Amino acid sequence: MKLLLENWRKYLDEETKAMAEAIEIDLTKSIKKDFDKIADYTSVPPEMGMALASSNPVLEKMYIEYLQEQKPHMDELVPGLIEILKKLKQRFGSPKHPDHHLVQQMSNTLAKFAAAQAGMEKVLASHEQVDEDIEKTDGKEQWCLYSKKKGKDGKRKKLGCYRSRSGAEKREKQVQYFKSLEES
Repeated sequence: MKLLLENWRKYLDEETKAMAEAIEIDLTKSIKKDFDKIADYTSVPPEMGMALASSNPVLEKMYIEYLQEQKPHMDELVPGLIEILKKLKQRFGSPKHPDHHLVQQMSNTLAKFAAAQAGMEKVLASHEQVDEDIEKTDGKEQWCLYSKKKGKDGKRKKLGCYRSRSGAEKREKQVQYFKSLEES
């Protein structure tokens, strides 16, 4: 009987591990698929990509790291495109020139990349800002998000309470994101 129970436990442990591995693989594929959808910053503005990524902490972290990697390339690319556009305007600037459409295409491309660069800067700046405090409440097992600034009544505004610190941190990031939109 004891041997039977041990074998049964081993079987359950192996099944549980296999199921956990399968779930992890599925989640990883799902996150990768979501990331691929939002990673094209010329078709999905970085601000929108960040809003979509904020629903999943792993996806959000991947997206921030991706933007941090891409930003130096964008900082080099946009000035280079501006120089190319200047040369194209000198050469094909007249609307009567048969290749004038190249100038228009380059202008559109430059506008997309410049907007993406500005969006990256905004998302990365908002991700680094912290204007709220997260505190554990007395007596309750909750983490509450409070504004640092005091209101007219002299008290800090409560921005929400959550069962876990990670829930409060997620809300804090959302607040920061929307604050950055208001500032621009």
